[in-house]
Amino acid sequence: MRGGWVWTGVLAVLLPTVAGGGRAAAMGSPEYLALGYFILRMANVGAPSWSPDGESMAFVVGSPAWEATIATVGVSGANRRELCPGTEPKWSPRGDWIAFFEAERAGGYALSVVSPEGGEPRRLAGGCASTASVWSQDGQYLAFERVESREVETGAASGRPVSVGNVYIVEVRTGSVRRVTDLESVCLADARSVTIRVAGWTAEGEVVFVLRVRGAPGSGLYAVEVGAGELRRVFAGEFYLVSLSPDGTEVVLTGHPGAASGEPTVAPQTELMLGRVGEEAVRRVVLTPWGEEVRNISAGWGRRVVMESGPGAGDTYVLTRVELDSGRREVLTEAGVMEGAPAVSPDGSMAAYYREAREDSSEVVATDLYVMGMEGEAARFVAHCYHDAAPGK
Repeated sequence: MRGGWVWTGVLAVLLPTVAGGGRAAAMGSPEYLALGYFILRMANVGAPSWSPDGESMAFVVGSPAWEATIATVGVSGANRRELCPGTEPKWSPRGDWIAFFEAERAGGYALSVVSPEGGEPRRLAGGCASTASVWSQDGQYLAFERVESREVETGAASGRPVSVGNVYIVEVRTGSVRRVTDLESVCLADARSVTIRVAGWTAEGEVVFVLRVRGAPGSGLYAVEVGAGELRRVFAGEFYLVSLSPDGTEVVLTGHPGAASGEPTVAPQTELMLGRVGEEAVRRVVLTPWGEEVRNISAGWGRRVVMESGPGAGDTYVLTRVELDSGRREVLTEAGVMEGAPAVSPDGSMAAYYREAREDSSEVVATDLYVMGMEGEAARFVAHCYHDAAPGK
């Protein structure tokens, strides 16, 4: 989901050709606009986040991001509590904090934490490049991203500014912020940009992140040891979405066909891959049909992944369960609704997600929080998130 990697600029490419039985949503039609609003809302709010005990969820009420509020609710729908303005909640492994972001007036985002019991939030860091953050396994640190502009010092492009992302960490107790990567060294003379997305932490205290270098070699999944700043490449390739196992030993990744070879195609398909940290290669689990792009993934490490993909049948984004060992797929979404931003529970038994559908009048869009069992149990409503007049009305 997708925090810093859902670009609104792709809407003009994705929306006109929505693969629903071969038909396309007309530019400016209610269906076209409804799908666009859904993508933008899910990009802004981020996926729900489970408490460590799997009994509650943090989620977002309202949209877009600058109108959003962080809230919590029990799996049964009881004990709903609204906490503070923000988006992209992430519950800490110890259960004592919920991290979130707020947009800053000058641009970028501020990373803060708030107690699940309520109270005043604590601002930890400003100037964040995206709404992506990951907790360390002991719950003491958060990793996030900042972007700086640097000049290329060598080669034909010497003196040209290049956008460079770097990994930062903040100690939650003290608020101390530290940069842990020095990716300017990746900026070769031909590089146009160096972008990252933090993905998780290993048990050894390394931050795992996707690095994408435009115009030069070096893209891949990396890990950096936060003490010494030692950088190592886990897998080479052009990757997008990443879900790391709780023990940091396995990883699910997405990319276009050929991503792992470093030569991805431009085909409108997505390759879902599985890799084991310490091994050199990843293997393909599934390749989506032509015209289907994966927008979000959440791995349940009972060997299953829930992925949000689209365009799907009926001009919708749909949720699909994928078996990691066999590659078997099962569509979970009912017809006539849009579902996205999946989050698998800590024990892998349930998936939380947002559902959006028009009410009977076809003039009101409702976005709600749902849960479903990973064994195929029926979806269950948990909480209301957002209501608004349907786009085009």
